[in-house]
Amino acid sequence: MRLGTALLIVHSLVAVALLGAITHQTLATWVPARARSGSLFSRFRSVPSASFPNAIVILYSVAALLGAVVYGWVPLLIGAMVMVVMLTWRKEREFWARKRGVWKHRSTASAG
Repeated sequence: MRLGTALLIVHSLVAVALLGAITHQTLATWVPARARSGSLFSRFRSVPSASFPNAIVILYSVAALLGAVVYGWVPLLIGAMVMVVMLTWRKEREFWARKRGVWKHRSTASAG
């Protein structure tokens, strides 16, 4: 298995664990703990909501670092595409302005 695929799978698993921790904390806050009984939901409710923040911070940090490693090329690609579009737009605008005869140099355009 390639390293990129392994990092993507680990990143996905950490993201799912983070969603689970946030969901558990939300439900533990909405439905506070009562006396412990035998059902699954009541055992789930018996975990205090204050026990989740450390796990959430750690999982979020790990997910952010793995996301930066796995998807770090995306902002560079988007930036390069925007730069190409902006440079092409400027050159085309100057070309068509010259062709129509309305092109003025910046220093002469601001003077008068």
